[in-house]
Amino acid sequence: MTYHDFIASIMIGSIAGNLAFNTSISTPHILVALFFFIIICIDYPFIKTSKY
Repeated sequence: MTYHDFIASIMIGSIAGNLAFNTSISTPHILVALFFFIIICIDYPFIKTSKY
């Protein structure tokens, strides 16, 4: 398991926990959280292959 996998699993668990137990969460907050999760997952291969 890489560092990125660890962070991604914590993020998806946090989102799922909030969806399951927080009844007052609004739809825009869910969409923003999923948007950032998708951006981080898509951007990881580009970060990994870039030369610093």
